[in-house]
Amino acid sequence: MVGFLFKRYGWLRLWALPVGLSVLSTTGPAPGSIEGFIYTRIPVASQLKGYIEVLPQTLLFSLMVFYWYKRPQRLWNLLSGILVCLMVLMSVLGMFASVL
Repeated sequence: MVGFLFKRYGWLRLWALPVGLSVLSTTGPAPGSIEGFIYTRIPVASQLKGYIEVLPQTLLFSLMVFYWYKRPQRLWNLLSGILVCLMVLMSVLGMFASVL
């Protein structure tokens, strides 16, 4: 059982985990990471544009996991299944669009 989810601002702590471990401190100098700011020649303003997409995605993911964990119901399982199917569909369509 994950104890910090039941504390106050548990969703914020859950959001800080992927942001800190996946977005800011990647394994290489990816644009937008700490190493990317230091070791690449990409302007900082260009690197920060990626956060417009990444931060809301991780926030919505952590909120969904938080509420799904607190109230496990069939609706959440159905919604998560639909979202996974949509993500797979969009990625497949993106592959076909890049080939054309």
